[in-house]
Amino acid sequence: ALEEELALLRMDRDERLAAAAQRRLRAERDRERLRRELLALGAEMTSAVTAPAPGSAGAVMVSEGSAVHSGQLLLQLFEPESELLAYLYISADDHGRVRRGQAVELRLHAYPYQLYGTLAATIIDVASMPVPASSLTFAPDVRGSVYELRARLDHDRHASGWPALGPGARFSADLVTARWPLHRWLLRGGRPVG
Repeated sequence: ALEEELALLRMDRDERLAAAAQRRLRAERDRERLRRELLALGAEMTSAVTAPAPGSAGAVMVSEGSAVHSGQLLLQLFEPESELLAYLYISADDHGRVRRGQAVELRLHAYPYQLYGTLAATIIDVASMPVPASSLTFAPDVRGSVYELRARLDHDRHASGWPALGPGARFSADLVTARWPLHRWLLRGGRPVG
């Protein structure tokens, strides 16, 4: 009788151990499912971003569906009536040739300069320290260290005959060091007149 009771107790113990192992497996499966659901909810969680004032979006720093962190710059907002500024990046080697007040001719990529001409601008600010080109949010045509210049577009030229320009337009720029009439240039064989 004792042996039968001992066998029954062993069977009961084995059943309880098996039930405990099954409960442990179910708990681990549920924990993993909840973890996946939490990650999916975190990825799908969206927040409404409200602009501080009316305007148009210029440079967008993130793409749709990308994860962002608190304090990260999402986009640049421009007021409708604000003046357009061109941000230029030049090689650190050419920094010494640039000064405030210097004229710049902009060739917009969207409007071929052979048909539309160029836009006139004036440099209003030259950065005092270079930054690595790789640290910029876009890929400039210049490599290595670059200086940032800001140029104000001339309003009279911008208003006459040009399609509406918005923020984020890409362009190439030529710094104007001297202007020569075509006839003087041709007479001197392309050399500036002293």
